[in-house]
Amino acid sequence: MDLCCYCDRMARTPDAAVTQSIHNAALSLITTTGLTGLSMEKVASEAGVNKTTLYRRYNSVENLIADLIDAITTEAVPTPDTGTLRGDLEAIANVAAKVLDDSTSRTLAAILVTTGEPASVRQQWWSGRLDAITTIFEQAEARGESLPRLAPEPLLERLAGYLHLRTTMLRRPPDSKEVSTLIDELLELRGS
Repeated sequence: MDLCCYCDRMARTPDAAVTQSIHNAALSLITTTGLTGLSMEKVASEAGVNKTTLYRRYNSVENLIADLIDAITTEAVPTPDTGTLRGDLEAIANVAAKVLDDSTSRTLAAILVTTGEPASVRQQWWSGRLDAITTIFEQAEARGESLPRLAPEPLLERLAGYLHLRTTMLRRPPDSKEVSTLIDELLELRGS
């Protein structure tokens, strides 16, 4: 799965094309050299933009990384609306498992876990994922579905923990049947 494909859809305006170039440059530098030595100057040079253009969008490398991770995960794992809570959770988990199995995603996940960067990068990523799960719960409630007693955040913690462990650490991504079983178990949990 090519995670930079999200950029193709963004390139509708000159501004989006610059953002695409910046994201691609940062991603290229991160995947080839890691965070060591990553600088705004290197990203600007790789992207073919002026440093002031980069600094107008991001005041630090941390903000650029946070935006890159958010853009990739939001595009690669959109919030589904299948018509049922169970279907939505299963859809988002299956897509997330496939995305996490990508080498670029593993690199970004490692950065989130191991970097000494500010917690704000991790918090921004987590907030985006929590917003998606909360939206799924709100869609289910609007349809009149019964909600599980497990609130969105504890459900997401269990789901994300399982997917990251199986996919990025053990390199045994769950198949759709395993995801389905996990969703069944999460929806049956009572309290957190």
